Amino acid sequence: MAYIDQSHTYTDPKAYDDRTKGLLERYNKRAWDPVIAASAKKYISANDTVCDFGCGTLAHIDWMQQAKKIYAIDVNKAMLDTGLKKLSPAQREKIEPVVSDACHTPLQGALCSIVWSIGLTEYTDLDGLFQEMTRVSTPDATMLLQFPNAHNLMHIAIRILNTMRYKKTKRFRTLREIRNVSNRYGWSITHVQSAFIRNNLWCVLRKSSEE
Repeated sequence: MAYIDQSHTYTDPKAYDDRTKGLLERYNKRAWDPVIAASAKKYISANDTVCDFGCGTLAHIDWMQQAKKIYAIDVNKAMLDTGLKKLSPAQREKIEPVVSDACHTPLQGALCSIVWSIGLTEYTDLDGLFQEMTRVSTPDATMLLQFPNAHNLMHIAIRILNTMRYKKTKRFRTLREIRNVSNRYGWSITHVQSAFIRNNLWCVLRKSSEE
């Protein structure tokens, strides 16, 4: 991919935005946009503060515009800057960009009632990510999380081919991994959804008010 290097770091924001011209990414967008939009409408209200972990070029901001405040978190400043340029003044007003490693943000604790993360778990330490998402979330927070399914045949093939070519592979996750780490940090999965080829999984999680 032209927009990612061998360490799986995004290097070209424009190429990243253009990725949906490819066949698989077009499928992903058509299959998942309605699911994500419906979930955002159901769970995000006008009183919510959203922390978008791994926001990239802010591709999903439109779906959370009903929120009171949005913290857009990404380690790559160029990706964030590109996303911000696409927004209207009204959209930009409620967004606070945060250039930071998702596992070590400068945000205050108990800040966000909605934790949002799409396509980040494969690039970072899962325990570190959940520890930070738990720290910044309110006691009764909701998490909306999408991740590539490690059991998907396409992802299994990618791992095998990359191993044969001595190439680094993204860390595709299993639902069991996500369930185990979420339980360790006081979250419970309340809903799981997949698209036709089950390449990704969409999870809704609730944080225990006792944490």
